[in-house]
Amino acid sequence: MKIVKGLTKGLVADFVYAVKDKALNAIDAKGIILFVNAMDEYLEENKVLKEALHGIDFYVKEIDNALEVVVEICGKDLSCYGLTNNVKQNNIKHGAAYALFENHQPKGSKMAKVKELWASEYKATNDSYYAIISAVRNAKSGKQALEMVNELGFDTSWILEQAGMSVAVSLSSLKKENLFPCGDNK
Repeated sequence: MKIVKGLTKGLVADFVYAVKDKALNAIDAKGIILFVNAMDEYLEENKVLKEALHGIDFYVKEIDNALEVVVEICGKDLSCYGLTNNVKQNNIKHGAAYALFENHQPKGSKMAKVKELWASEYKATNDSYYAIISAVRNAKSGKQALEMVNELGFDTSWILEQAGMSVAVSLSSLKKENLFPCGDNK
C-alpha cells in the first residue's frame, strides 16, 4: 500500500464535513415534510385559523408582486433596493401557517411531537459527526483518519482518488443510522 503526502487529516475532515451537511440537509427536508403534514392536519381541525392564514398568504403574494414592480421601476437605486430587500428577507418562506407554527406549536399537538423528534434526530446526527471530526483531527495521520471513517461505513473513494491510494480499515462506537439518514454516504 502506498501512502501519498496528499492524504491529510484535513482532507478527511473536509470530506466528513461535506457528508455531515448532506445528512443534516436530508433530516431537514424530511422534517419539513412531516411538520407541514402535521400542520395541515391541525389546520383542517381549525378552519377559521386556516382561512385567516390563507388570507395572509394572499396579501404576502400581492406584496411580492408590488415589490417586483418597484424593483423594475427603480432599477438598482440603493434606497429602492433596501426597501425591497428588507421586505423580501422578512417574507414568509413556507406560508403564514409555517411561520406561525415554526417556533410556536400548540402543546401536545402532532406538530410539537414532530418538531421534537426532528430536533432530536438533527442533534444526534450533528453530535455524531462532530465526534467523528474530533477523532479525525486527533488521529496521528491522514491514513489513520481515513481508516476510522472507513470503519464507520463512509464511501471514501473520493478521498482515495484525490490521494491516489487504497487502504484497508478500523472505529465503531457510533450508530451508523445517525450518520447516513439521507441514505447517501459520499
